[in-house]
Amino acid sequence: MTKPVLLLILLVLCAPLPLAAQENGDAHPPGTLATASAADSPPATHRPAALVPLYISFGALQAADVHSTLRALGTGGREANPFLGGGPGSPGAMIAVKTAGSAATILAVERLSKHHPISAVITMVAINSFLATLAAHNYAIAGRH
Repeated sequence: MTKPVLLLILLVLCAPLPLAAQENGDAHPPGTLATASAADSPPATHRPAALVPLYISFGALQAADVHSTLRALGTGGREANPFLGGGPGSPGAMIAVKTAGSAATILAVERLSKHHPISAVITMVAINSFLATLAAHNYAIAGRH
């Protein structure tokens, strides 16, 4: 396993995940109807603490992907990302596509985190794992030539 992958795993394992505890001190007996009130509404969810470090590592991994892709292209590799046209393209276009995709990903995960915080963390862990593997693969290709 490469060092970036190990560092990512360590970051994920050490990031604190807040546990949601719900106290229901105002329980209603079975068979009775309860009326909704502000006190009965669920508390507003907050962003899980693990998401900020995952977003930061996501940005770093995107940068590593751009760097590793450019190195691999410079040594005779080819771009396999269909959004980049499969050709060498320009570094500026690659950075623009990566930036737009990164912003869209973070916005989507932020929306997901409002109602499904654990799913949001799992999604970012999966995306970061994929990006770490991709960058490591690109560096391996660049090193072969």
